[in-house]
Amino acid sequence: YNSRFDVGRSGAGAVADIGSHFMYLARWYFGEIVGIYAQFGYMLPRPPLDDKGQPYELGEETAMVLLTFENGAQGSLTVSTLCYEGTPFGQTHHFEFHGSEGTLYNLIDWDRVQRVSGTRQGEGPAREMPVPDRIWGGARRDTVHNTYRDVFRTQDFMARGFVTAIAEDRAVEPSFHDGARIQYLIEAAVRSNRERCWVDVRSAQ
Repeated sequence: YNSRFDVGRSGAGAVADIGSHFMYLARWYFGEIVGIYAQFGYMLPRPPLDDKGQPYELGEETAMVLLTFENGAQGSLTVSTLCYEGTPFGQTHHFEFHGSEGTLYNLIDWDRVQRVSGTRQGEGPAREMPVPDRIWGGARRDTVHNTYRDVFRTQDFMARGFVTAIAEDRAVEPSFHDGARIQYLIEAAVRSNRERCWVDVRSAQ
């Protein structure tokens, strides 16, 4: 049993747990999402809630989500809690950004690889692109976990950034509105999977 896969407690499975972060990034990179189509996968038998054998609604272990953006761009998210990854943390993140003037790739293996590569139109095959020092902000780069620790525990991001914004009486990003929007998009993905339909999410912007 894992509460992340108990819909009564988590609301959804992988699309909420992992997909929420990537939906936020998709909006940040490309603008507002106006349409969603999702398909979930349920592959792993799970034990009952307790020793009394109480059943519960299972959340998905995998999700494939198609997105349409307000500017006409399209995107796809694939999230899985079952893929084997031979790294200490057991997961990897892959990003691809394709446009008419160039392409970018990003790989994070949650061990030691934090790589960006890409190419502009006419430049030939993609090549590794060093991330400027100013972007790192002094964070360690020897392991991904040390980068994570330094960015989110010594710089003003996540909880630290939220507390700083309260102390300085200023707006913070992501905002409550951003969080509410992502929750709405997750619910739209759940509905899309359940009803096997394309969901227009413009009405709740």
